[in-house]
Amino acid sequence: MKLLKSLFLAGMLTLGVSMHADAKDVANTDVVQSEIVQVNINTATPEEISELLSGIGEKRAQAIVELREQLGGFERVEQLLDVKGIGEATLNKNRAAIKL
Repeated sequence: MKLLKSLFLAGMLTLGVSMHADAKDVANTDVVQSEIVQVNINTATPEEISELLSGIGEKRAQAIVELREQLGGFERVEQLLDVKGIGEATLNKNRAAIKL
């Protein structure tokens, strides 16, 4: 009877370790799948900008493109603050998704 209990316990421990390893693999997969998609604000269309940046609608995306054309391209991400309706909070929320 002791042998049976020992085998059962060993099996449960093995299963627990296996389940832990699987959960760890899933966690690593989630990290890979949640990579941030970046948008180049010097080349993107208004549609791409509004689709990929949070809190930026079609109107504001069009204003970004118009400012880009006036400037001859963005040199710094902070220049987006010159677009009406884009403040520090919106810029900071999207900073990782913006590239030049």
